[in-house]
Amino acid sequence: MIILNEQDLKIVELLCQERWRINRGSKHVKNFRNFQPHKDFKDVERLGLAGEMAFAKHLGIWFPTSQDPSVRVNEPDLYFGGREIDIKTSEGKKNLNLSIKEWEDHPSDIYVLMYRYSESEFDYLGYSSLDFLVRPENIR
Repeated sequence: MIILNEQDLKIVELLCQERWRINRGSKHVKNFRNFQPHKDFKDVERLGLAGEMAFAKHLGIWFPTSQDPSVRVNEPDLYFGGREIDIKTSEGKKNLNLSIKEWEDHPSDIYVLMYRYSESEFDYLGYSSLDFLVRPENIR
């Protein structure tokens, strides 16, 4: 179990508010294609940022805090050991599959799946290489 402390959660909230403000006012970030009316976009952003921070904490590495959308466009969430890592975070469902969207750009070579139990409690569930995820037999 990976626990985000009070300071971690404050950083996540500040980043969420700032990224939301910058991204929604820029030409670099579009609204999600798979809009779900029951979810607030800020909640989706907060979930992703918290998962990224939890994974960085799991690895014991620095969590990047760039706010500039032009820096984040087509960039992975983290770099580790010379690899580009994209972190996917989910909550609510127990039987999870790591998947990426066909229409997304895929800048990373490693994809990580995190699960959020509560606001501050996360688990690292596993990872896959991009090469494995995009094999024809793995595309549904």
